[in-house]
Amino acid sequence: MGRAARVVAAAKAFKPDLLLGLGGGSNMDVAKAAAAVLAHGGKAADYAGDQVVPGPVFPLILVPTTSGTGSEVTAAAVLADPDRGTKFGILSNYLRPSVAVVDPLLTVSCPPRVTAGSGIDALTHAVEAYTAIDNENFPLPAGERTVYQGRHPLADVLAQQAIELVGQHLRGAVADGWTAMKFDPLPAAGFHLSPAQFEAAVEKVGAVRAAVDVPLTVDTVTATVADRALDAGAAGASTSGSTSSASPNQANRAPTSYSPAV
Repeated sequence: MGRAARVVAAAKAFKPDLLLGLGGGSNMDVAKAAAAVLAHGGKAADYAGDQVVPGPVFPLILVPTTSGTGSEVTAAAVLADPDRGTKFGILSNYLRPSVAVVDPLLTVSCPPRVTAGSGIDALTHAVEAYTAIDNENFPLPAGERTVYQGRHPLADVLAQQAIELVGQHLRGAVADGWTAMKFDPLPAAGFHLSPAQFEAAVEKVGAVRAAVDVPLTVDTVTATVADRALDAGAAGASTSGSTSSASPNQANRAPTSYSPAV
């Protein structure tokens, strides 16, 4: 929150035509929050929660330099509150930038630790999107709104592709980012997960927590695919009279090619 306030103060003194958020997810989230404050006043914490931002924010361009969060196209910003020692989220479709510039060349000079951490961040975000609950089965209390939709077919496809891209290519990107640039899909993985994350994810998972989550979530994905295969088989039987069960490939193909190093 302190960083957003400093950006707002600098912008008011400089009087720019737009804000440019450059860096990882935290930097872009700071730019989003500052854009909301520049447009509507107050402080960043005033917009904590779902659908609190009252209208369009200050013109904003976001340029990611890591591949983890997909923040350059999402409707969320997460900031630290140093006074309370906690974090809070701002959720609003108005936080989406006017322009997002995704250039893989900006990621290759990241230290291996940053590349590894952002790749695991992308993986856990994609997994939570893939295993999300359809909001029709998880209704909000009366009068509450959210930018999230819950599980839907497009989110499934995008999250699955992000999981596969990370599993296939993160190890090479960590070892040598420049060599990986011969075919560097990791920024694409971040971009793939962001619409899925926006529509389907319920909670953001950080890279630190990923060390605990990843072994558990692989089993969750497997169970999710099996459940969807059974659902598809039941639907097929009810419409065609067939008694055969659908395989996972006939429903939602399981993400594959996990690297032991990941």
